[in-house]
Amino acid sequence: MNAKEFKEYIMQFGITDGFIFQDDKKGIRLINKEMMSVKVKGEKGLLVYKNGITKAFVSIFKAKKKLIELNKKDVLRLAEGGSIKINLDDGEYIGTYKGVGVLPLRVEKGKAISNWRIR
Repeated sequence: MNAKEFKEYIMQFGITDGFIFQDDKKGIRLINKEMMSVKVKGEKGLLVYKNGITKAFVSIFKAKKKLIELNKKDVLRLAEGGSIKINLDDGEYIGTYKGVGVLPLRVEKGKAISNWRIR
């Protein structure tokens, strides 16, 4: 998933209302629109994408209760194109392993799948 696809992906959750994306040398930052005109020491916003999902991005989803903690076996199964049974409402989630976001998931009719693959 490239940076543009990532932006489109997370925008569908509505977690970016009142925020903008800013590309920088490190990745993609999510910045509160009201903070754009404020001068700060250091970098503004949260780094949400840097060669993959960051812990800051995962923290946003924790607030939205859209995380699914997975074991290693399930992460590998999903990343290889398989699915797992899960008792959650249909929708988009982030699969985590040991608290770190590892792949986006779609849950439909009690089954989780991912469009990301191991390369």
